[in-house]
Amino acid sequence: MILDVPLPGIEPWEEVKANPVLWHVGFHQTPNVPEKLLAGRQFVNFREGIFHRFTANSRSITDADVTHYVKSYAAPTQLRAGMEFYRPFPANEKFNKEQQSPVDVPIVLAGGDKAFGQLIPRMAESLRKNGCTHVTTEVIKDSGHYVVGEQPTIVAELIERYASI
Repeated sequence: MILDVPLPGIEPWEEVKANPVLWHVGFHQTPNVPEKLLAGRQFVNFREGIFHRFTANSRSITDADVTHYVKSYAAPTQLRAGMEFYRPFPANEKFNKEQQSPVDVPIVLAGGDKAFGQLIPRMAESLRKNGCTHVTTEVIKDSGHYVVGEQPTIVAELIERYASI
């Protein structure tokens, strides 16, 4: 199950990269700079820069939740690891574009209706064109990008349903 993320190199990836709302992707890919600018400012970054911007209901992510994220990214190595998630995107994009052999593994694309869920039909079609034979889509209502925090019961039900197949 892939939850509310575009896939590098899988359409509509070019559209996603060009979206100015997602400026942080390029910022996080920059070596060493984000870690230096965000150190000590993790709470503001998560609350205002991330959760306020990318949730359908920012109150669904409590200050206690934000504090948990802050602790998880408090040490320089942890903060760097968070940025490293974004840094392989160019290599992933190249790999995914070139992937054309059949893939018979079931894939579920699920996304928030107020976030990337709007793009998943196009992503599914692109995956099928690239050889993925079993792609299913699900849209999670009343959710932004942080579907697990915003709609935990619905996400758990989806995981249980597809894991039991």
